[in-house]
Amino acid sequence: MVLLLCHVARWTCWRRLRWRSDLAVALLPSVFKLMNMKQTGRRANSAAYVLALLSFLAPCGILSAASVKVKQTERAEPAPGDAKDFAAFFDAFFANEMPRWHVPGAALVLVKDGKVIFSKGYGYANIEDQTPAVPDQTVFRVASVSKVFTATAVMQLAESGKLDLNADVNIYLSRFNVKDPYPQPVTSAELLTHSAGLDDSVFGLAARNPSQVVPLGAFLARHMPSVVMPPGKIYSYSSYGIALEGYLVQKLSGEPFDAYIEKNILQPLDMRSSGFELTPKLAAHLATGYEYHRGRYIAEPVDYFNIPPAVGLYSTATDMAHFLIAQMEDGRYGDRRILSEAAAEKMHQRQFAEDPRLAGRTFGFYERYVNGYRAIGHGGNIRGFASLLLLVPEEHVGFFLVFNRDESRFEDDLIRRFFNHFYPSKNSDAPSPLRLSAAEMSKYTGSYRSNPYSRRTFEKLITLYWQYRITANPDGSLEFHYPHEFKPPSRWVALGPDYFECSDGQGHAVFKTGNNGRVAYLFTDRDSYEKVPWYATAAFQVALVKVLMVVLLSGCIWWPVYWLVQRLRKKSSSASGALRWARWTAAILGVLNVFFIVEMLHLLNQMDDWDFVYGVPVDFKALLWIPIVTTALAAVVVGFAVWVWRRTSWSLAGRIHYSVIAAAALVFVWFFAYWNLLGFRY
Repeated sequence: MVLLLCHVARWTCWRRLRWRSDLAVALLPSVFKLMNMKQTGRRANSAAYVLALLSFLAPCGILSAASVKVKQTERAEPAPGDAKDFAAFFDAFFANEMPRWHVPGAALVLVKDGKVIFSKGYGYANIEDQTPAVPDQTVFRVASVSKVFTATAVMQLAESGKLDLNADVNIYLSRFNVKDPYPQPVTSAELLTHSAGLDDSVFGLAARNPSQVVPLGAFLARHMPSVVMPPGKIYSYSSYGIALEGYLVQKLSGEPFDAYIEKNILQPLDMRSSGFELTPKLAAHLATGYEYHRGRYIAEPVDYFNIPPAVGLYSTATDMAHFLIAQMEDGRYGDRRILSEAAAEKMHQRQFAEDPRLAGRTFGFYERYVNGYRAIGHGGNIRGFASLLLLVPEEHVGFFLVFNRDESRFEDDLIRRFFNHFYPSKNSDAPSPLRLSAAEMSKYTGSYRSNPYSRRTFEKLITLYWQYRITANPDGSLEFHYPHEFKPPSRWVALGPDYFECSDGQGHAVFKTGNNGRVAYLFTDRDSYEKVPWYATAAFQVALVKVLMVVLLSGCIWWPVYWLVQRLRKKSSSASGALRWARWTAAILGVLNVFFIVEMLHLLNQMDDWDFVYGVPVDFKALLWIPIVTTALAAVVVGFAVWVWRRTSWSLAGRIHYSVIAAAALVFVWFFAYWNLLGFRY
């Protein structure tokens, strides 16, 4: 979704983004609009989180896009060497790309060889007041980059012997446990690499004001998702997993999470304008987050998350440079240390990958190979803000980017252009691609949905809206299509059995077959995907619901018309009281099911998308009673369908018609159950 739908999106989400859908227009646009988070870090996928969420359209703060000018505010003395080259590159990039992606304000710091080489603010922290973005003053929400701080704290506890990274996390928990049906336990190492196999959800992740925030332990005790995939096997981005790590930090240290981070990371790094609590001092300099909609910038409200270890850090770009230096210098900042050299090296090493030919995950970072260079980093995407922390250990260089609009394509553009300019490709010998036959390619084609997604709440519906497609090209390559053309399609060529490379050389993919010998998963350098069974594809599901609604409504329309014709002809009905009840029961069932779909669309269209991140609204909870009622009515209708075949008063056509309606009622029950709409599953 997401996006946390999103992440949920990712949350990625809900980590993920805002799109239009011809599919949604066909039948269910608002259902799938619920949680659109790019699994950041699908997110991604995301994604992933989101896993991203759709925009919150605030009633104030609307300004014309044309009024935003890219204003530059420099706050750091350039170091000797290539500082001018960096300055020229970034100035040109932000001048060109901020208007293109409608980014109001941004700040960036670049560190090389343990020193800040470049630091500058661009555009506005607040459009209405024309407040410039200043790297050492403007406070931003860094979103999921917060997870790297939590991972650092976990490494500190592991280094001190208070936490075993490879031990079952349940041995440290007393108030609640992680529900795991698999023989292998969930460990801190798997939580840090997002391979614990946890389910996903964004319901109730945030509050509208600080007084509504639930303490971390209490929130996790009530909402901690269960394990739905074998731990240690599949990457699935999880904000809940990192939130649990934050709770372990709190529990094992004996200090509140934010106090521990302040004492053991922020203070040693002299990060004086940072914190996991929005104090009055930080709030006074907090940038305004924006969404861009129909040519206008719309100010977003501040959300208060119940899982601060995953998304809750506020910081300036200058403060983040201190953290960047400490990570690049193997835990050292000046004469202070937040990690030993051995612990820092372990944190930066690859710890998980679905396949050794793919980029993997470290303890807190993801790997990314660009132009042959290994980078480690983490992105962050929430409503109104996005950030990126990226290190290139081989070159001893890294940068932190933050801006006040959630637009992941802006940071993707920066990564691509930065490496192409400063670190062009060093891979001279590209492997020769294989040419696959049409039969070989057919096993890969189809629809895919990205991890994470919710398997046990009705957020699962979002996977209908956000499906990827793989098609075969005549030249033996594959085409990877993003949902709703969010990004241009990418072409993939085969390098070996089930192993592919992006045609630009900047990504790899591995397909994995299931026990039935068919492709079940797609793993890439950045995300993991499940192949969608035919009955769960968006095209089939939309067509199915259309047919079911027509069938159910046919009785509601035909029977009253038939009764009216009989009355006009002054003919008495030959139907017994039981048969009239059979018709009335089927008609009520049909009306209720159609009303459920229509009213669900109406509610979602009236609600703000973030209403679900604050919790499932009362109106929607009430609506979920209808599938329960119609499931009971479906059992009655099926009983009547059996009974009418024993009666001679109905024509053959009438009995067939009623049986078809009964079958449609049963299929609707399956639809509700499959998408977790049967019962209160949230």
